[in-house]
Amino acid sequence: NHDYFEGDEWTRITTIFNLSLKEEKHQTQANIVGKWMDLKEKITWFNRWYHHLKKSYPYTNNEEDLLEIVKDNYIFEHVGSDFEYEEAWILVKNNKYFM
Repeated sequence: NHDYFEGDEWTRITTIFNLSLKEEKHQTQANIVGKWMDLKEKITWFNRWYHHLKKSYPYTNNEEDLLEIVKDNYIFEHVGSDFEYEEAWILVKNNKYFM
């Protein structure tokens, strides 16, 4: 059965996401869209700061120091919250959609 190919993009994403979960943990489309928007906003913020600092200090060769500065700025701007999406950010950091 390929019902997950029918409907708009978020309907398909919700169906595929819920197929991977146990039935009692299914999420609504609104929950999934909301989580994506939050994730996108946080990754975009982090990525913009990263690229801004990298451009501002082109001679910075130490990636760890650069990331620590961006993480510290993130924590300050997000009222003490750590940046939880570093693994996802690494995958998209050069994607213009997140810049």
